Formats: sequence, structure tokens, C-alpha cells
Amino acid sequence: MALSNKTKSTVLRKVREEKDLTVRELSLGTNIPENTLYSIETGRSGVNAKRARTISTYLKEPLERLFESSLYHAKLEDK
Repeated sequence: MALSNKTKSTVLRKVREEKDLTVRELSLGTNIPENTLYSIETGRSGVNAKRARTISTYLKEPLERLFESSLYHAKLEDK
């Protein structure tokens, strides 16, 4: 059973909160606007491959834990 955007976006928020980071801190660390991060976390918008990798790297979490490939519309090996 596939998880909804809302369910998967909750994973990103949960991980961010587990690491005691605010959206502002994540924004500053990734150079991704706060509004964009809120939209990704709430499932209002998807995330492109570059941003998904940036968030994954900053949080030190695998892409697969944070996002479904269908949400960032790119193969993991694409650069």
C-alpha cells in the first residue's frame, strides 16, 4: 500500500523534529526557502531531486527514508 504525500511528508517533519531542528534552521542549512520546506512537509508540493538530495545530505538520512521517488520525479543516480 503506497503512502500518501501527507504520510511521507510527515516523515520529513518527524526526522527534522527528532534532530531538534526548526524549519528555519533547516532552511538556513540547506538554502531552501522556509515556505518551500513547509510546502514539502505538508505535502502541498513535491520536491525535486536536487532539493531532496540537499535535505537528505543535511539531515544525514537516506533519500528513501525521507521521500518516495515519485515525489521528487528523478532517479537517485541522476545528478
